[in-house]
Amino acid sequence: MQHGPDEIRRFSQTVRTEMAKFDRWLKNDDPVTFANAMVRLCDRTGFLLRRQLASQGERFVEEGGFRERMTQERNKAKDQVNENPACPQCGAPMRMRTVRKGPRTGETFWGCSKYPACDGVTEMK
Repeated sequence: MQHGPDEIRRFSQTVRTEMAKFDRWLKNDDPVTFANAMVRLCDRTGFLLRRQLASQGERFVEEGGFRERMTQERNKAKDQVNENPACPQCGAPMRMRTVRKGPRTGETFWGCSKYPACDGVTEMK
């Protein structure tokens, strides 16, 4: 996500406004007053960080993690580039898969891209 000059300017103005609220305490000669202001600023920072983490957690649940999204995009690209056959059961594009166990280990076949919801397969030609 790229930020435009207007967004950066508004953010800078917000930071200056928030700093001005604490100036009288942060520039105070009394160390107790200064310490209380710092504690309050740390408290605000913690609150904002907790909100950000909660928001990221919700986004993760809705959209998945980075690797999951990258895999989805890679699979979409594979389906568009290759002329994969359609699944005989559901019509979704198929993906080339490799048998991992059994007497046919190492052989390739076409498996449905919607697996495990659909278990359609086709032999490689």
